[in-house]
Amino acid sequence: MLMDNLAEHMESFFEAELDERDMLTASGNRERIPGPRPAGKDPLQANAARRRERAPAGNGAGRGRQRGSVLPFAPGQKVSTPASIPGFDVRIASRRCKSPWEEMPAALRAYDRIIEYMHRTVSFTHLGALNFSAIEDVLVELVGSLRNNMDVLISIPRIVQRDNYLYTHSANVSILLAAFALCCGKGEQEALLAAQAGLLFDLGKTLLPKSLLHSNRKLTETEQSLVRRHPLLGHNLLVEKIAKAPPWVLSAALEHHERFDGSGYPRGIAGSAISDIGHLAAIADTYDALVSRRLYREALSPSQALGLMYRRRESDYHADFLSLFIRMVGIYPVGSIVQLRDGYRGVVTGSNISNPLKPRVMLVMDANGLAMPHIECDLARDDVADIVRCLKPEETGIHPHQILGFFTSAYPGAG
Repeated sequence: MLMDNLAEHMESFFEAELDERDMLTASGNRERIPGPRPAGKDPLQANAARRRERAPAGNGAGRGRQRGSVLPFAPGQKVSTPASIPGFDVRIASRRCKSPWEEMPAALRAYDRIIEYMHRTVSFTHLGALNFSAIEDVLVELVGSLRNNMDVLISIPRIVQRDNYLYTHSANVSILLAAFALCCGKGEQEALLAAQAGLLFDLGKTLLPKSLLHSNRKLTETEQSLVRRHPLLGHNLLVEKIAKAPPWVLSAALEHHERFDGSGYPRGIAGSAISDIGHLAAIADTYDALVSRRLYREALSPSQALGLMYRRRESDYHADFLSLFIRMVGIYPVGSIVQLRDGYRGVVTGSNISNPLKPRVMLVMDANGLAMPHIECDLARDDVADIVRCLKPEETGIHPHQILGFFTSAYPGAG
C-alpha cells in the first residue's frame, strides 16, 4: 500500500508547473534534464523483465558488476526489488536517535570538515597525493552523524550554503551514498567506503579548464566533448594518485554518467554492465545537481528533482535503486517549502517513514499569504490538510534556513 501511494504521488509531479523546455534553455547543455515520460502509468517497482531485455548480453555485464559491486548487494547476488531488503524503512527511522537541534552542530562540523578536506587536497591546477587515512578520519564523523539523525545531514546542503560547487557537490554525494549504505543494512566500514567513493567521484573536473566549469553560456560541441571526458580523466587520476585504488572509488568515478539504457558516457555501457556503486552514484549525482543552484540555472526543489528523475526510471536509472533512494531522501526532505490544500504554507521539519506523503511541517504563512505564529504539526496525526505542492523561496519569501534557524543557532559556522 505504501509503495502504491508513493507511486501515485510521484505521478502527480508529472503535471507540475515545470516547463522542461525552459529548463533545457536555462541549463544550456551541461546536464541531461530528464525528458518526457511515455504515456501511461507505471508502478514504482520496476518491471524486471523489461530491464533484463534492455540490459546488454555477454561478458560486459559480469565484468561490470564484479568490478565495483559494493552496495547494496554482494558480487554475484541477484539484484532484487526494494521489498527484498528487509528492514530498509526501519533502518531509516532508527537513524533518528537524536533530535535535529541536538545533532545539527555535529552535522555541520562534519559537513564543513569534508569541504575543508577537499579544499586542502584538491586545486584546479594541481592534485597532490591523496591521503586515504585523512579521508577516513573526516568521514568517520560523517557516518556517526548519519547514525544519529539521517535527516539532518541530508538536509544541510539545502539549509546552509557553502561556496564552490565542485567541493560541496562531492560532499553532498558522499553523504547520500553513505546514508544509502546504512539504510541497506551495511556496517560502518562499508558506509565509509561508499562515502569515500562519493567524495572522490568527480575529481576529473579538476583537470578541465576553469573557463568551462565557470561558464554560464551554452557550450560548443567541442567543449561538450571535453566535459564528457571528465569521468575517464578522474578514473585515471585516481589510479595514478592512489596505490591499489579501491574498486568502488574507481567505479563511481568512471560510471556516474552512464545510464541504464546505454545512453550515457564515457563508455555507453548499460544495465548490469554498470556496477551497483555506479548506478547509485548516477542517482546521487543527478539529484544533488538538480537541487543545487548553478551559474546557468536556478535550483529545483527536491520534489521537482525527484519527479523528473522518476519519469526516467526505466531509461536513465536502475529503477529499484531509484525507488529506494526516494524512500531514503523522502518526497518532502527537511527544508522543503510546501503548500497545504487549505492554502497554508510551511517548511518541512521532519520526514515520516510510515507515510512519506505526510511529514512534519512548521506552518509559517496563512492562506492569505500573511506571516503567522510558527506552529509545528505532524500531517500524519494532526487534523490538517494534505500537501498539494512544493514552492521555492522566491515564490513565497519563506527561507528554510531562517525558519530552521533554531537548529543552526548553536553552531557559529552555520548560515
